[in-house]
Amino acid sequence: MENLLPNFDFDYKIGRKLSSSSGTRSTVLMVVDASNFDGFFPKRVAKLVSTSIDESYASWKQGKFGNVPRAIHVVTMTDLLPSSLSPTRLEHWVRQEAREGGANKLTSIYLSVSIA
Repeated sequence: MENLLPNFDFDYKIGRKLSSSSGTRSTVLMVVDASNFDGFFPKRVAKLVSTSIDESYASWKQGKFGNVPRAIHVVTMTDLLPSSLSPTRLEHWVRQEAREGGANKLTSIYLSVSIA
C-alpha cells in the first residue's frame, strides 16, 4: 500500500491514533502476499506500530492508561507455496521475516488461501 499510495501519510493519519492514550484499542491489520512477501511487506507501517506498542506498553507498566495496539498479520495466497511447507514452518518464517522488517510484536498471524 505504501508504494501504491505515496501521498497517503500513514504517520499523520494513523500514527496519531496509535499513539493516543484515549479511545478504543487500536488494531492494525497488515496484509501481505505470500508469493512476494518482501515486495508487499509494509516496513514503515510495521516500525511505526512496533514503536507505538513499545511506548504504550511502557506507559501501561507505569500505571498510566496505555492504548497498546494489536498488530495482526494476514498472509494471503499461501496455497501457491510448495505443499511440503507446513503451516507451522510458514508461520515461523513469517514471524522471522516480519521481525527483520520491523514488526517486533505481532499479536497473531493468519494464513489465507486464494479464492478462485
